[in-house]
Amino acid sequence: MERIEQARHSYAEELRFTARVKSSAVVNAFATVPREQFVGPGPWRIKSPMDLAEYWTTDDDDPSHVYHDVLIALDEPRGINNGQPSLWAYLFDHLDLMPDERVLHLGSGTGYYTAIIAELVGSAGRVTAFEIDPTSEYVKWVALLMYGLGGKYDEWLVAHQKFYPNETNGAWYFLGKGRLEEAQKAIEELSVSKEPDDIDEFPPKKAMLFALKGDFRSAEAAIPTILSRHAVKDPLYHHHAYDIACIYALEGKSVEAVKWLREAAAMGFPNYPLFERDAYLNRIRQAPEFIQFMTEMKTQNERYRREFGEGATR
Repeated sequence: MERIEQARHSYAEELRFTARVKSSAVVNAFATVPREQFVGPGPWRIKSPMDLAEYWTTDDDDPSHVYHDVLIALDEPRGINNGQPSLWAYLFDHLDLMPDERVLHLGSGTGYYTAIIAELVGSAGRVTAFEIDPTSEYVKWVALLMYGLGGKYDEWLVAHQKFYPNETNGAWYFLGKGRLEEAQKAIEELSVSKEPDDIDEFPPKKAMLFALKGDFRSAEAAIPTILSRHAVKDPLYHHHAYDIACIYALEGKSVEAVKWLREAAAMGFPNYPLFERDAYLNRIRQAPEFIQFMTEMKTQNERYRREFGEGATR
C-alpha cells in the first residue's frame, strides 16, 4: 500500500473512532475517495478545533496533510471550508445510505462529500449534486468540465477566456482542435510542472499527441504508464480508459477501441453525446462493433433522459 493510500486508510479508521461510526461502508468510503482532489492545490490553509479563530498553513503540498479531522479552507476570506470529516462521517453513519439509492445533495461545494455519498450508493445508485454559489471556483471548474465532457471545444474556449483571461489554453484544447504544434508546447510545459494534476495529465496527453501525429507505436507504448497511475476504483480511471479508447480509434483498431469504450462506460463514463460527436472516434464509426456499442449507449441514454430529464445526459 502506497504512503498516501495508507494515510487515507488511517484517517478513515480515526474517523471510525472519533465519530463512533458503526458502518464499515462509511469507513471504506472515506478510505477510498482522495480528499486532495477536492480541496485545491497545496500547501493548504487549515483550521483545527484547537484554534477556530485562525488558519495555519501546511509545510508543503504533501497530500498526506489533508488526511486529518480538520477543516481545509476553500475560500478563506468568506470562511468557506471543506467541512469537518468527523461530522460528515457521523451524519452518513446515521443516514444509513444503501446501494441502489438515489440522493440529492444540495450545496455540494467542491464535491468531496458527494463523492463519499457516491461510494455509499454504488454504481447502481445515483447522486445528483447542486452547488448554488456562482462566484465559487468550483462552479467555474464545473462549467469548464461540462464543456470538456461534451467535447465542446469552442464553448470551452469562450468560458475559459471569461473565467481565466490571463491563463493560456491547455493541451486538451489544442489537441482537440488539431493544433498540434501548440499542443506540443503545452505538453512540454506539463512535463516540467510540479503540479499533481499536470503530472497526472502528461502521459495521456503525450500519448494522444503521438497518435494524432501517426506515431501509434509510441502512443500504445504509453498505455501501461497511463494505467499505472489509476487503479480501477480510482475516480479518474474511466477518463483514462476513454483516452486509451481514443488512441486505438485514431489508429483504426476498432476492436481494442470499443473494448476500452465499454470499460470507460462501465466504470462511470457512459457519455453517449461525447461518443456521438468526438472526432477522435471517426475512424471506427463504420465498424460493426462500434455501431453495436453505440446502439446500446443510445438506448441507455434515452432511458436516462426519460427518467432523469433532458439535462441528465448532456
